[in-house]
Amino acid sequence: MDDFLVVHHEMGHNQYQMAYRNLTYLLRDGANEGFHEAVGEIMSLSAATPSHLQSLGLLPHDFIYDRETEINFLLKQALTIVATLPFTYQLEEWRWQVFAGNITKDQWMKTWWKMKREMVGVAEPVPHDETYCDPPALFHVSGDYSFIRYFTRTIYQFQFQKALCDAAGHVGDLSSCDITNSTVAGTKLRNMLELGRSQSWTRALETISGDVRMDAQPLLDYFQKLYIWLQEENRKNGRYVGWNPAIDPCECRPETEVMQMTNDSSEW
Repeated sequence: MDDFLVVHHEMGHNQYQMAYRNLTYLLRDGANEGFHEAVGEIMSLSAATPSHLQSLGLLPHDFIYDRETEINFLLKQALTIVATLPFTYQLEEWRWQVFAGNITKDQWMKTWWKMKREMVGVAEPVPHDETYCDPPALFHVSGDYSFIRYFTRTIYQFQFQKALCDAAGHVGDLSSCDITNSTVAGTKLRNMLELGRSQSWTRALETISGDVRMDAQPLLDYFQKLYIWLQEENRKNGRYVGWNPAIDPCECRPETEVMQMTNDSSEW
């Protein structure tokens, strides 16, 4: 399934590139870096819907999209989409703080994991000192490749999807929308893609959504049912929501114990 969606994402990039191919060389690009990623993602949003998978024969004809299936689908989507928001923001915040000289080299790792605990709710599995350097393990960091595009694209993709679903005459939840075979939605999208970088990103956004501002409401609408379900489940089970960033798990137990837990992880 992951490869299936990646192919659709990459084809979205290809369609964008073909749409602006007749512009002068310097204008052959997305309105901004987030737009290119968002276009790829809206292809995946439609391709991932159970109705689309069923139309391709990837789900049986008697498949029933009940409430349990819907929540499971939204959970899968949220883990892929929503969970990346704090990750991308934290990474880019650390990167730019380093560029600005606000984080000195002897504090890179300490600050990295402090920010991870605060923003992402993730702690290092074993104690790390400044002899380590985890961030460049991501090629985006070591290759000086902007990561903020993956944050902004998440907002854009749902704005785009909402506008295209409205154009396609979709009725129902945004999460169930499949714009496949809608020439009206396709034309609306292509009109934006053909602009390339010839117009500002706000103008390109207005072309497709009717608004010059980034708007997270479509994203919230997409996951509304999941949000309500999570609230009910957490309340019913008395679960604590959130985390305490002041707690460093590596300081709560000896390093030998942490290492032992890591070595034994295959048995969990």
